[in-house]
Amino acid sequence: MTIVKNAWLSDLWALDAYTVTDYAQALASPTWAELKSHNKRERGVFVDVKLPTVAVEWVAAYQQQQFRLIDTNIVFVTPAVTPDVSSTSASTQITYRFATPSDATPVKTMARASFVYNRFLIDPKVPPAAGLKTRSAWVGNYFLGTRGTDLVVAEHQGKIVGFLLLIKREATLTIDLIAVDQAFQKQGIAMQLVAFAQQSIPNIDRWRVGTQVSNIPSMRFYEKLGFSIESTKYVLHYVDAAF
Repeated sequence: MTIVKNAWLSDLWALDAYTVTDYAQALASPTWAELKSHNKRERGVFVDVKLPTVAVEWVAAYQQQQFRLIDTNIVFVTPAVTPDVSSTSASTQITYRFATPSDATPVKTMARASFVYNRFLIDPKVPPAAGLKTRSAWVGNYFLGTRGTDLVVAEHQGKIVGFLLLIKREATLTIDLIAVDQAFQKQGIAMQLVAFAQQSIPNIDRWRVGTQVSNIPSMRFYEKLGFSIESTKYVLHYVDAAF
């Protein structure tokens, strides 16, 4: 398959969402021909594709098909994180632990307000409410058992003020989402969340994380942890929908 259905996003936005899995074949596929044919579908369509940044000719080809360049995805990797918590100013009243089911609502609420650099929020064709909904639903999938293997939370006087969603596959640990409450930022909480995961999750010899080139604070944070760039890809969206 060159274009696959994104069932989760389709249900969340009540439209037909797809992801291109083979960018070199997708535009010539029957699936793409059907998706862009207005008289053959009943709902709106959203399609995303990630293209290697060296594949400039493919960017032009997709733009000719009304895809728009939204952002550039950067993947960072490191064999071991190096969280420096000695210089952080995080309060000693903040505790770090693995999430429990009772944390679902506060974590989802915080996620909805935390991700300024969400690629869906950057896309002017996606309404802000729809973009915000993706992050809260994304982390909410952890509590449904459909996304992530571990979720670390930071708690201050009974309030969740930060979280770190992780995916462990064999000896690789991927940072899927990380967020800190705006009122508690610049106190080293994100660094402490990573340090807790490092100390609590065994048998890890590779860390991985993806972010966007528009998210300069995130890139600086990962560089401090010892990450280096592994790959870069352009992110393009095709939107033919009324949300």
